[in-house]
Amino acid sequence: MEDNQPKRGMTGDCDCGCSTSVAQTEEDFALYRKAVERLHDDDGTRLTGEEVFGVGYTPVDDGYKPEFE
Repeated sequence: MEDNQPKRGMTGDCDCGCSTSVAQTEEDFALYRKAVERLHDDDGTRLTGEEVFGVGYTPVDDGYKPEFE
C-alpha cells in the first residue's frame, strides 16, 4: 500500500525469486488440491494408449518441436 491505496496488484515472492500474483497463487493452490485429491482417490488403474485414444489413433504432426525431451 502506498498513500493508503493498494499497488497495481498484490504479489508474493516464491522460493525461486520470481513474483507471482494472488490470482496465480490461488490457481496454483487449486491445482495442487486437485492433484492431492486425485492421488487420494487413485485405485491404481493405468490405461494404455489404445484404451485412451482408441485403436488406430495416429497423432497429428503439427510441426511443434519441443525444446527438450
